[in-house]
Amino acid sequence: MSAQTWTYSGDPSASSLDKIRFLIGDTDPDDRQLADEEILFCVSDRPSIYSAAAMACRTLAAKYARSVTKQVGDLKIDATVRQQHYNDLADEYDAKSGEGGLSIYALSAPYAGGISVADRDAQSADSDRVDPAFEIGSMDYPGTQRGAQMSTST
Repeated sequence: MSAQTWTYSGDPSASSLDKIRFLIGDTDPDDRQLADEEILFCVSDRPSIYSAAAMACRTLAAKYARSVTKQVGDLKIDATVRQQHYNDLADEYDAKSGEGGLSIYALSAPYAGGISVADRDAQSADSDRVDPAFEIGSMDYPGTQRGAQMSTST
């Protein structure tokens, strides 16, 4: 079994890993909650940072659901409080992600490409893009009314 790692640069803008750690509050190296590999799995499994953070929070809530409440004298450690905290955070991040929970239908957000010039150019420059079935002018034939108008205007 390989050793799991835990890293945090202190700069949430540095990486997805650091963003998730920042959002879930797992930034203290003396109180590590999730391994890098676990957070990176959430990032790869979910479509957005907020939904990945929600998944990480649900993982932590499940972890604390297994814990028991302990009391020694006046000191009381109540695992259900931490569990509820992570469930509340997960709900908040689900709402921010626009996915509204873990519904499979919420994971497929519509995308309208080519709305901006920069987006259109980026899509056209993508060498891995599937060629479109139709393009402007693909139905124009020389000698037809439309084809004649197109060929004279270009």
